[in-house]
Amino acid sequence: MKQPAELAPRDTSGPLDVVVTGLPSDAHTWNLVFMQLLLEDLGHRVVNLGPCIAQDEIVESCCKYQPDLLVVSSVNGHGFHDAEYLVRALRARWELAGLPAVVGGKLGVRGAEGQDGQRRRLLAAGFDAVFHDEQGLAPFEAFVAALAANRSQVMPDSAELAPGDGQLSAQRAEFEAHDSQLTAGRCSLVPVGAREGAAR
Repeated sequence: MKQPAELAPRDTSGPLDVVVTGLPSDAHTWNLVFMQLLLEDLGHRVVNLGPCIAQDEIVESCCKYQPDLLVVSSVNGHGFHDAEYLVRALRARWELAGLPAVVGGKLGVRGAEGQDGQRRRLLAAGFDAVFHDEQGLAPFEAFVAALAANRSQVMPDSAELAPGDGQLSAQRAEFEAHDSQLTAGRCSLVPVGAREGAAR
């Protein structure tokens, strides 16, 4: 199949353009609003697709907006399978094959015992990082900061960006040295307590 013409080069200076979305099975909105406010507070531009978004709509929205980052947040405990299907569909599109994409929140109902397996499967399916809901926001914020700092370079493989894999890029390793929470390799895409500046 012949590919369409390549997309025009993007401006790699300034804030990130981020798409935030829920998953088809999750009707919660507060987590998505929180993520939008957090990212905007960090200086980035956000398109919030909202909850209960069909997989095809998320994919087409990413094709339309061509963001620098896709953030998928789910808190109903059933997001794992939806997220896996979504990222496989995302990576099947040539124009989205290199889009940095992360997922987090409460993705399952088995607690810590199921998190490692979920994380491995989601990384293998195509996510660049998987954040669970116990460790606070620091690792996610570090990922976003590293992406913003290095976006003019070719993104490394997803395994290199996966928190806790021991294959962190030099920029992420610098953040890790300053924040011991990164060693756990997880963070929340759900607010843990009130964050100053997020509530407006």
